[in-house]
Amino acid sequence: MLFQIGKIQVSQDILQDPTITAQDLISAFERYIKGDWGYTEEYENLRNDVALTSGEEIRACYRSTEGTEFHMITHDGKTYIVLPGGSCQPPFRHFQPRRSMRE
Repeated sequence: MLFQIGKIQVSQDILQDPTITAQDLISAFERYIKGDWGYTEEYENLRNDVALTSGEEIRACYRSTEGTEFHMITHDGKTYIVLPGGSCQPPFRHFQPRRSMRE
């Protein structure tokens, strides 16, 4: 593992989405902890690579086998798995965890 993932919080939207399976989440998570940032732009990949040493926020975007996009975001000692507000394209600078996420 390249970085500390901390506590994992999965949003209710992810848990209730029939197009995202447990295997989709496991596969994406395996990629995430190895530094494969999924469907992000090159500059976002570079920002994440720098964040590995600086401790800043890390963000990645993946797709389920049915094509549903979801994000993994690590900051402040937690990793959040959430549905995006739109596409996987940045900017995603102002992430605020929703209260519907499980603790």
